[in-house]
Amino acid sequence: TATSSADDFIISEPGTKKKGKNKQPSVSSGRPDANIKASASSEAKPKRVKAWEYRMTGAAAGCVERYLELSKLKESTLTKVATPCIDDHLMAPEDFQNKGTLEPICSRIVLKCLYTAMLARLDILWTVNTLAREVTKWTVACDKRLHRLISYLHHTRDNVMTSFVGDNPADCELWLFCDASFAGDLVGSKSTSGVVLCLVGPRTFCPVTWICKKQGAVSHSSTEAEVISLDTAVRMIGIPALDLWDLVIDVFQPETPEIPGTFPHTVSAKGDLAPDIKILLNVDYVPPNAPIVKRRAKLIILEDNEAVIKMTIKERSPNMRHVPRVHRVDLDSLFERLSRERLTIQLKYVNTKDQLADILTKGSFTVGTWNDLCRLIQLYPTKGKISTAVCASIEIYPVAAATAPAHCLCAHKPIAEPLSGTTITT
Repeated sequence: TATSSADDFIISEPGTKKKGKNKQPSVSSGRPDANIKASASSEAKPKRVKAWEYRMTGAAAGCVERYLELSKLKESTLTKVATPCIDDHLMAPEDFQNKGTLEPICSRIVLKCLYTAMLARLDILWTVNTLAREVTKWTVACDKRLHRLISYLHHTRDNVMTSFVGDNPADCELWLFCDASFAGDLVGSKSTSGVVLCLVGPRTFCPVTWICKKQGAVSHSSTEAEVISLDTAVRMIGIPALDLWDLVIDVFQPETPEIPGTFPHTVSAKGDLAPDIKILLNVDYVPPNAPIVKRRAKLIILEDNEAVIKMTIKERSPNMRHVPRVHRVDLDSLFERLSRERLTIQLKYVNTKDQLADILTKGSFTVGTWNDLCRLIQLYPTKGKISTAVCASIEIYPVAAATAPAHCLCAHKPIAEPLSGTTITT
């Protein structure tokens, strides 16, 4: 039911033209500096970027067929909707108490949708997770949620997530988007953590994995919910992905071996010192028990809560002293990890409108906000070999992703201006 495809996609640099019958559209950047550089090098060749899609059309159609078969409903009842989720405030209170009609067969439908959501349709993951937690206590509200989900899948079965990779491993960074809702559950008042890991480079943007997880305890503030989501992101995705990508870089782009006889731990002092003095400065050197971590991979954590960033920089938070007992999360260990590896792991601010993980934290979205989030994760309807929406608006710039325009692929403008009076790098 799940198929994937990889196509070579030729992308012209801004200001260049590609002749031929099957040429791809070249969109002007609108930036004077980029156009000047492009005009100076008129003989620039187009860059060939590998595009990859996971087409879940068959899996989505299977979910719809299973639902219609078990619920005895007709396809005409699946009206077109903009989002897969419905706000709980729009349902009557008795809907959360009365037993639903699909209780005997709900698990057979929900678990089939879970496979689709986990593999390549993270836009429905929050709704599927909410329904999966209710299979043993199914209500009328769950019937309405499931019907809304299937209606959305029926009309968006052709949506695919497109990824582009056009850089060497050493030129790419891991961007970890983490967000959380605050008391989004009306019944238990618990928050939901959302995490999205992306591989980003000058010509690369690839969503790798994601998490949608309900928190185990009630948070007393949005800052508390956000710091729990940060711990989940770093512990479950960030550190393992950093180790893996560091190994990938070493395999495909190995470093030059060190010259024999050099000591990497030699103390460097200011000024010119005699060789014997330099040796004496290292007489008391004791190697650490743990190996010295020297990473080439970079992990950038993108957070939209200023209070979480500030407490991470200060490495303390007196107002969160109850978190180890309530959530069983050691914040000191989290702050120490981010501080010790500050050269490898950076914490930066992202505007809420550009927070990719927001799509995994709640179920109430406007149509405009939902479409913007789907655009950021590059989820478009496909027609042919490559998504038409991507081909019509694709722009690749030979600059860092953080400085490219907001509408540019691989540069969703996630890193905003620095916070006033503080440093965004831990």
